[in-house]
Amino acid sequence: VDVWLEHPEGVAFPCPQCGEKLSLYDHKEEREWRHLDMMQLQTWVHAKMPRVQCPDHGVKQVDVSWAESGSRFTKFFERFAIDVSQETDTKGASKILKLSWDEAWGIQKRAVARGLARKSPLVLRKMGVTRSRSGMVNST
Repeated sequence: VDVWLEHPEGVAFPCPQCGEKLSLYDHKEEREWRHLDMMQLQTWVHAKMPRVQCPDHGVKQVDVSWAESGSRFTKFFERFAIDVSQETDTKGASKILKLSWDEAWGIQKRAVARGLARKSPLVLRKMGVTRSRSGMVNST
């Protein structure tokens, strides 16, 4: 199943670096992203990528709402792939999802990176170090 997306005429897009709303500059070539399957058929989303010309940052490709930058999968597909990956190993997930092992692993790596980015750093206020008679060093 193939789905083509287009934007309405005259819509303003944000610069991906500063967020300033800008008019369309041009489109890059069409890209495609794997989406959730429909009736056991692979579904692909197609779109020509809009670009804007920012006075501060030059010509930039606009980020799309349905996929992370650089990903070949929609956010919905990646979320489902992570759910599957939590129930099986990478080889099993790739077989169920009809992906290569590298594609399944890439989805897992991006999920871990997102999780680590959201995690707040642990700051220790106090730390105690003790040495026992046997020479063992313990920290608390």
